[in-house]
Amino acid sequence: MSLEIECKYLQVDFSKLKARLTCQNAQDLGLGFEDNLIFDTEDGKLRQAHKLLRLRILHTPEAVNYIVTVKLPRPASQHCKIREEYEAQCVGGENLKIIFESLGFKVVGRYEKLRHTYVLAGVHITLDRMPFGDFVELEGEEAAILDCAHVLNLDKHPQSTKSYAELYLDLHKELTKADILQCVFSAEQRAACLALLGAKCF
Repeated sequence: MSLEIECKYLQVDFSKLKARLTCQNAQDLGLGFEDNLIFDTEDGKLRQAHKLLRLRILHTPEAVNYIVTVKLPRPASQHCKIREEYEAQCVGGENLKIIFESLGFKVVGRYEKLRHTYVLAGVHITLDRMPFGDFVELEGEEAAILDCAHVLNLDKHPQSTKSYAELYLDLHKELTKADILQCVFSAEQRAACLALLGAKCF
């Protein structure tokens, strides 16, 4: 069993955070651009059971990778979101959407992000640029996340255990979880994001 333990931080100045990461000798894993497709049944059985089925199309300077993720609910802690997570990277992933749809699933949400990933003291720190804002996500062991947040001064910022879909819905009160979410960049913004992959910074 694999557990995903994470926490998001809001209203963070990326340039100041990058300077702190450099001072702490964090490992820079570079940039990736993600196109994430969320699948569910017509009647929303996965959503009702607090389960997630996702296909991630990950663009890096070297390749395009397809990653299937299933997330299952686990009791949350006071500070972090905890889910049981299973992932598999797939060859021929361009056919996975057709496979899922043939099994009765449909795309109920899509979100894109430009992600810059660092590692510090066993914690993955991701700087996520979304169409609706910038966010920082820490993933690792809970104690390590809290220590890392303190070292990077992130604990002085608003904290959230919500998913990106939930944060998006907070800004779009007219939508519900049953609506198809389309949190994507414009064609021009997407092209600019992909162009940044070679530069390895934003």
